Amino acid sequence: MSGPKDYAIRFAMARLQRIRARLEAERMARAAVVQNMLLRQKDAATARLAAKQSARASVIQTELEKRKQAALAARNQVVAAVDEVETPISAGTRAEAIASLAMEQMTNAATEAATTELHSKLAQIQGWTDTMETDQTVKDFRPAQLSDWRNAANSILADSNAGHPMTEIEDRCNTVLTQAKHIFDEAGELKGKFDTRNELLTDIIASFKEIGFHVGDPFFEHPDDPTGPVILKATCGSETVTASIDLGTTVRSVWDGVETEQCKDAFFDYVDRMKQRGIDVDPERADLRERPKLLQKGANELPRSQSSTAGG
Repeated sequence: MSGPKDYAIRFAMARLQRIRARLEAERMARAAVVQNMLLRQKDAATARLAAKQSARASVIQTELEKRKQAALAARNQVVAAVDEVETPISAGTRAEAIASLAMEQMTNAATEAATTELHSKLAQIQGWTDTMETDQTVKDFRPAQLSDWRNAANSILADSNAGHPMTEIEDRCNTVLTQAKHIFDEAGELKGKFDTRNELLTDIIASFKEIGFHVGDPFFEHPDDPTGPVILKATCGSETVTASIDLGTTVRSVWDGVETEQCKDAFFDYVDRMKQRGIDVDPERADLRERPKLLQKGANELPRSQSSTAGG
């Protein structure tokens, strides 16, 4: 019977475990690359920050020495101008000076901490940039998202060098870093499904060939989208099968050319071949879920009716 014969596929446990092990190994390998890139950029950023802080400390020390000398000169001028050396400052004035100095030190410490944190996040962005630019999986499966992310990351790095407010840049850093991990992980998941589909395609093609079908080369329904459906065509005499296989678990197929119940024979043979490869086929149509008795393996004649059996 011609028409749609859509079905869901289920990998047998042994096959499924192999697929999961492969995907986990790939995920860990990609994660190690990210970690290496991030550590490399963190070390570079730490070195740059240490150099800046060292240079800044030198400048501050020079400035303090200048102020100290200027204060001494001013004091000497006052001492020379009056009879009394110096009027002692009050306890309240001294406490105010100490409090002001403590507040200044706290502010400087907070600024230094914020600067260090920002440099750390900028280093992470640079690490993710290096990773994304070299990761073929992201390039293949999330090219548009990569382009948008690259523009946002480059904008942040440029604005940080231009002296934009730290709080604004830090908020943008948080957003971009979250996006980077999402794009990277999503691309990995899509590649895993893509590779699994390729395995499935190999099994489908082999199963069709074993039951006498000629199979053409599969092709993408949308040539520029590897995540879209793959189209497969197989022919055997007057029977033609067109299948659409996406990244999910359902195969859409149309079997045309034979208008009798015999057209189910090839489908059930195909199901058997797939099962031998560790893939269970669950048809959507109820009449395709079990092989009819006439098609059970080993049956070579019509089942005898009750009356004919009784009559000998």
